[in-house]
Amino acid sequence: FLDREVSSVVIDSRKVQKDSLFVPIRGARVDGHTFIPQVMEKGALCALSEEDLGEVPYTYIRVASCEQALKDLAEHYRCSLDIKVVGITGNFNNEIGLPLTVFNIREEHQIAVLEMGISEFGEMTRLAKVARPDICVFTNIGFAHLENLGSRDGILKAKTEMLTFMNPEGTVIFNGDDDKLRGFKPENGILPVYFGLDESCDFHACDVENRGLKGTDARFVTPKSTFRAHIPVPGDHMVYNALAGTAVGYALGMTDEEIARGIGALVPIAGRNHLIETNRFTLIDDCYNANPVSMKAAIDVLDLGIGRRVAILG
Repeated sequence: FLDREVSSVVIDSRKVQKDSLFVPIRGARVDGHTFIPQVMEKGALCALSEEDLGEVPYTYIRVASCEQALKDLAEHYRCSLDIKVVGITGNFNNEIGLPLTVFNIREEHQIAVLEMGISEFGEMTRLAKVARPDICVFTNIGFAHLENLGSRDGILKAKTEMLTFMNPEGTVIFNGDDDKLRGFKPENGILPVYFGLDESCDFHACDVENRGLKGTDARFVTPKSTFRAHIPVPGDHMVYNALAGTAVGYALGMTDEEIARGIGALVPIAGRNHLIETNRFTLIDDCYNANPVSMKAAIDVLDLGIGRRVAILG
């Protein structure tokens, strides 16, 4: 057994494959421990367990906390990888989702982009300890999770915890048009590079042409060059996202042509500014968890539509 390698790490018993490591998570309604016998019959190599399972005909590892063990294993796996990691502040990937994303990184991958979402102080520190980012990207300091973080200054403090476990020779990328980020000086001494529409930013956009729901054309200015690109996803906020991507590409040594091609190939995911064309209607699927800033951005995108517009808000 000790000479065998797990094929995947899963918390969903339905996703167990041959030689998977099953990590049972205790949820509000379901305790993953109840599925251990079932997943072992399906071919899992091993399971973690917070309980003493007694004499059983399969292999399991007793741990104090399955959630903590999941993070510890992911951190160990991340440190074994020779890969550049880009950490981005956002809404996706919590203390369970992030380790599972890390376990999906394989030898053939060149770059890993890990979005890290938080809702309380200390959470970003725990996520960054797993991710160990080489490049840290901060898109904005908005109004999400004020119930736990108190103010935008609290959000700034919580998000910048990411810097604690970053590569000391890495790159910090800030939205230079954000008042909180523009004046923030990282304690690790790394000087940030800025992106934004303001010409003082290291990476900025000019000649921005709104194409409605078909997206935006713009000229992108870097410290050494300029190039034009088409952003296929509509919305002013997508110009900022493209600028952040440009700064990341620049830090990774990509060419202008490669960056422009990447911007033009952007495809939105379901639930985030996803346009669906039908015979009668154009639907904008933006139903993923929103905060006031992203909700306003979604309504601004809706305003670009031609004809009667209807907002359906949950």
